[in-house]
Amino acid sequence: LVQRAQAALASDPNRALTLTNEHAVTYPKGELVQEREVTAVEALARLGRNEEASRRALAFVRRFPQTPYAARLEMAIGRPLPAPSGASTPEASARSLSTATP
Repeated sequence: LVQRAQAALASDPNRALTLTNEHAVTYPKGELVQEREVTAVEALARLGRNEEASRRALAFVRRFPQTPYAARLEMAIGRPLPAPSGASTPEASARSLSTATP
């Protein structure tokens, strides 16, 4: 389901979102939860559902504070995500450095 959603993302983001929702129901705690959520955020952003995409991206980084997908989520929603509370991880530091304005 996730692979099909990723394949549909560019040409049919509605279909990609439908597939990610189906995956969430069928495999709520599956191994591909992070990949599913990134695809869902990207689909929402492509559909112009920016507030929903931002909320879902924020929930994602709160649930998975050390995710390697943070930069990809930021690209999808077009803005930086806040570092997780109390985060002093190299990923959080790199994220805040990469989004700082000169």
